[in-house]
Amino acid sequence: NRLGMGLVTNVAVTFQYPIVDKHISEIVFLWSEVDRNTVYDCPWVICQHAMYRIGNTNTWVTWFAGDDARTVESLSDDEVSKGISTTLKIFIKEVITPIKIQRMNWNENKLFRGTYSYNLTGSDCKDRTLLSVPVNGCTPLQILFAGEATNCTMYSTTNGAYDTGIREAERLINYYKRKNVKNCM
Repeated sequence: NRLGMGLVTNVAVTFQYPIVDKHISEIVFLWSEVDRNTVYDCPWVICQHAMYRIGNTNTWVTWFAGDDARTVESLSDDEVSKGISTTLKIFIKEVITPIKIQRMNWNENKLFRGTYSYNLTGSDCKDRTLLSVPVNGCTPLQILFAGEATNCTMYSTTNGAYDTGIREAERLINYYKRKNVKNCM
């Protein structure tokens, strides 16, 4: 109860042909009040700040956060496609419909329900350490927990998740080297 869970979701969109010059790898959106008023049927698009080209392909990725990410995850591919097309019509003045949409649905996945942890007021390292304690302690070692939420200093990051995966792998190695050692922490 002392840690929060945030949500960021990405959407990869592929177009049949290049949508801008091949040397452009980023399209930044600066939404004017007039622009924001034209997207009344898909207001979630205004939280996009940019789209980024993936390599030299016709695939671009854009990000949504918080409530808008939840909205994007709940929409059909056609609705997301329409919103992306609306955004591009505003900023590059051309109607372009994606031929493919791919999304991560972290919030909709019952095993995740979000993408990163953050500290709530009053939380500290002890809360994250508590999350990293194996189920039933170490006798026998059965279920271990890794992930950025169990890292005291690098929470909310990929590095934090990676480091805790290494931590738990080392815990397993040490446990099986010593077999049934009571203190595996």
